[in-house]
Amino acid sequence: MKFNPRRTNMSQVMRSPIKGFVLAVRCLSAFLFCICINLEAQAASIVLSTCAQTDVIGAINSASNGDTIVCPAGSWSWSNVDITKNITLKGAGIGITNISITSNAGLESPASYTGAFRVTGFTFISTGNFGDFDGATLYIRNGNGWRVDHNEFQIYSNSSSGSGGNGMHIKGDASGLIDHNRFVNGGGGSCMHACIQVSNSGTTSTNENAMNYSWLNFNSNNVLGSADHTVFVEDNYFRNTITCASHNPHTIYGRHGGVVVFRHNEIHGLNADNHPFIYTHAGFAFEISNNTWGNAGTSLYTLIDIAGGTGVIYNNTRTGNANYGIMLDFVRSTSSTGGSVTSFVPGYGTVSSSSSCSSTEGYPCAEQPGRGQNNSSDPIYIWGNTSFPSMLLGSTTYIQQGRDYFLNSGQKPGYTSYPYPHPLTSDTSLPPSPPKNLRVLP
Repeated sequence: MKFNPRRTNMSQVMRSPIKGFVLAVRCLSAFLFCICINLEAQAASIVLSTCAQTDVIGAINSASNGDTIVCPAGSWSWSNVDITKNITLKGAGIGITNISITSNAGLESPASYTGAFRVTGFTFISTGNFGDFDGATLYIRNGNGWRVDHNEFQIYSNSSSGSGGNGMHIKGDASGLIDHNRFVNGGGGSCMHACIQVSNSGTTSTNENAMNYSWLNFNSNNVLGSADHTVFVEDNYFRNTITCASHNPHTIYGRHGGVVVFRHNEIHGLNADNHPFIYTHAGFAFEISNNTWGNAGTSLYTLIDIAGGTGVIYNNTRTGNANYGIMLDFVRSTSSTGGSVTSFVPGYGTVSSSSSCSSTEGYPCAEQPGRGQNNSSDPIYIWGNTSFPSMLLGSTTYIQQGRDYFLNSGQKPGYTSYPYPHPLTSDTSLPPSPPKNLRVLP
């Protein structure tokens, strides 16, 4: 082959430091340019002129994974918007893009979609009592790696106790992050039920008896210390201004084997709750840490109510009114009322939620506080909480200090919290953080 004078001799170029450096920079620039072009080709912003339901559905149908659908300022109503792709649905900010949700699960990630997505920058106003333990303004089923952030949820409720309205419900084999949102009571004039229900259990089965999956398959320390099968609720603002003496409303409500990390939130007039094994399976595992309870002009019966499962409660503070700080309760110790779901407890066989523990299992009871995987001993650890009122025990026979829980005895052995803030918060393309002085609806 003849030498071509127009062909660059790389060895000669690289022997010249300046020429080599210039060529390297040019090559790197071209490489990065190609990457940017490729990313832009893969992810687009779909800017809507209206955020009407038909326009949003059409944009989702035409979008590709990675796209951002941008909604403008204004007010619209949604009754059936499904998120079925890894998209970002982005409003112009709280109080700017306002969406009235007119049907139960009016915004939903359906069970058929198991991937990630993001919803940010909206005010969601529920117009009906989406409650009864299963309803919600936003329903997420089986999605993983999703993020819901920088929104406001105004929760309508015209019925108190367990049938009141709900903000979000996460169910199935679901995991994700709920951060920097505002949850406040909306219309209806009565106490909401829960801002966030967490019923994920690592299984996509809809069979009620399958919802104890987490009880049989997860070590509580492992699942709380990872992003798998776990819902993270952090840096949110919760406010309820209605007195709910008979049934305090809940910030989080763990049930059906749910796994939830609840941390660094500001709370006024609501408690944190882990449901017992009666009508459904109990919530399985929880971390409740570094939260602040303030005063909304109402009085709570208890700040934290744990009626099943295990976890850690630490470094929380309180300035508002409450009769008790933490209540550890176990309904089935004396009651035989409840549903018909069955817990498959090693050593006992099957146990119905409608039975009384004293007549069926004896200690330990199925899914009671202080029990973990396969209903083995897994005590609750409580430490470092500031200005908390006294603790209330619902049953000293079945719940005992030094056996089922440890109070101010140090951190839980083997427990390591998941990194805070959650890695999904590293996305900087955010609307402003939600202000804490917005008007709360009556």
